[in-house]
Formats: sequence, C-alpha cells, structure tokens
Amino acid sequence: MITLNILPPEKKKEIKLWYLYKNLKTAMLLLIIYISIVAMLILFAKLFLQINFVNLSQDVNTLINNNQNSNKKIGEIKAKINNITKIQKENVKCSNVLKDIVNKTNDNIKFSKISLNVNENKLVLAGHAKTRDDLLNFKKQLEKSNNYSNIDLPINNILEKENINFNIQLKIESYDFQQ
Repeated sequence: MITLNILPPEKKKEIKLWYLYKNLKTAMLLLIIYISIVAMLILFAKLFLQINFVNLSQDVNTLINNNQNSNKKIGEIKAKINNITKIQKENVKCSNVLKDIVNKTNDNIKFSKISLNVNENKLVLAGHAKTRDDLLNFKKQLEKSNNYSNIDLPINNILEKENINFNIQLKIESYDFQQ
C-alpha cells in the first residue's frame, strides 16, 4: 500500500502536538492517580498508626498506674514490716523475766508487786517471804545469775526471822534468759 502525505506540514505538526498532548495528558492522569493512591495509602497508614498509638498510650498509662499502685502497696508493706521489726527489736520479753524470777523462787515467797522499767533496765520486786532463809536463798539465786546485777536487799528486810515483807531492787544486765 502506498501512503500519501497530502497534509500540510503545519497540520502534521499540529497532529504531532495533539498526540504529544494526549500522551502527556494520559501520563499526567496516571501520575495523579498514582500519587492519589499513594497519598490514600499514607493517610490510611497514618490513621492506623494513630489508632495504635492511642491504644498503646492507654496501655502504657495503665501499666504506669498499675506500677505506681504496686510501688505504693510495696512501700506500705515495707513500712509495716519496718514498724514490726522496730517493735520486735524494742520489745522486751517480759514473760522471760517473769519466768526466770519465778524459777528462782520457792513456794514460801509470794510477790505483791513486780515492776520492770525497760528504759533503765531496773526491776523492783516486792512481796512476802515466810522465813529469812527463803529470802536469802532467793537473793543468792539472783546473784548467781549473769542476767542481774546491783541486787539491793535492804538490811531491815532481813532483821526479822519470819513473815518478812521485802523490797528488792536490781538491774537487769541481759534479757537473754536460758530457757
């Protein structure tokens, strides 16, 4: 087949420009569609990330609050344990003192007053002894012990032979009594 070129050059140029314009227009349209799709993907990704960020922030805040509550409870428990430890350290086992005193007496000695001053480590024993020998034996038992010192039994307490009202003051050296 024979092709005839009967169009004037200006018209050819115009047709070439029109094809170029049409191709450029199509390319621009495709580029705009591509950019729009990428922009929508970025927008959806941003939205997705924002939602996840909000959820993550809420989870972090919840964990921080739980951690603060746990730390507060731990602090309270620690304070209670410290108070208990302090009380136990300061607590004198008065029952051990009384048990030791009772073990050193016999049936002929009765106490009417037992006073313990923990701050000064002093013990005052007042009571009644049937005989002087019972009272002196009790004093010897106290003197044998390493837990007591400065045992003061006034002389007027041992002047009588029987039915003696006594008052003994002593210092407690140690609260570690042998059971």
